[in-house]
Amino acid sequence: MRLSQVTANYVTRVFGYNPPRPFNWGECDRATQEQFTSPGWQKEWAAICQETRSLGLDAIEVWKAHLPYDRVDDSHLAEFARITADHGLAVTAYAGWFGGPGNDRASFQRACAAARTIGAPFLQGGIKWDALDVALTVLRDYGVRITIENHPGMETAEQMLRQIAAAPDVIGAGPDTGWFAIVDSSPAQEIRRLGTHIWHVHWKDMKARGSHESTAMGYGAAGLAEALAALREIGFDAALSLEHEPEEGDPLPEIRRGLEWTRRQLAAGQ
Repeated sequence: MRLSQVTANYVTRVFGYNPPRPFNWGECDRATQEQFTSPGWQKEWAAICQETRSLGLDAIEVWKAHLPYDRVDDSHLAEFARITADHGLAVTAYAGWFGGPGNDRASFQRACAAARTIGAPFLQGGIKWDALDVALTVLRDYGVRITIENHPGMETAEQMLRQIAAAPDVIGAGPDTGWFAIVDSSPAQEIRRLGTHIWHVHWKDMKARGSHESTAMGYGAAGLAEALAALREIGFDAALSLEHEPEEGDPLPEIRRGLEWTRRQLAAGQ
C-alpha cells in the first residue's frame, strides 16, 4: 500500500494553527482559498510539499481549498502541478466536494481538468448525486473517477454501494476510517462490505467512538489494526492517505507518530 497525506490536515494553518473560535471548518476553507489564490501562494504550497517529503512520503492528496479549481486559470494549475512534481510527489487524489457552484457541464469539466493536470486519478469526496447524468459523461471524457467518502448522507457501506451501482466503472469508495468510528460503526466491517469497490482510503483515527476529535493513527478508538487486516483481506493495494485535522495546533507531530505506527503494521504484515 502507498502512503500519502491529505492536505486538509492543514485546515487551520492559514490562522497559524490558532483559528477563530468557535471553530468553523467553512471559515478555514474560505480563508485557505483566499491564501492560495493570492500572490505568494507558490511559497505556501512548496512549504506543504516539503513538509510532506520530511515525513518520508512520496505522495500527497490535494485538498480542494489549496487548489480551488473554480477560481484559478490553466497557468495556475500548471504551476501547482510543477511545484508538486519538483518535490518528487505524486498526487493520490483531489479531495473535496465537486461540481459547484453550477453543477453543470462546465463546472465538472473544470474540476476534472484540474484533477488531470495535477495527476490525480480520483476526485475524493462527493458530487451532487442527482446531477450524475452530467457528471458521469464528463468524468469518462477526462478519464477521472470519483471515490465516495462516508460523510453525512453516505455514512454506511450500504448507502455507498447503492450509489456506486449507478456507474461502478467511474464511481468507487474512498472510505474514511475515522468517520465510521464517528457514527459508531466498525471500519473493518464496513471495509469488508465495500470490498473491491474501495479505490482509496482516508486513514484516520479518533480519540473516542462517536467523537469528532482525531488523533494519531493507531492510538485511538477506531480500530485501525483490524481495519488494516480487512484491507489486506480484500486485496487493497492503493493509497492510505493519512488524515488528522486538529482544530488547533500543528498536526505534523501526531501525523508522524501515526505514520510510524502504520509503517510498523505494514512491515509486520509482509
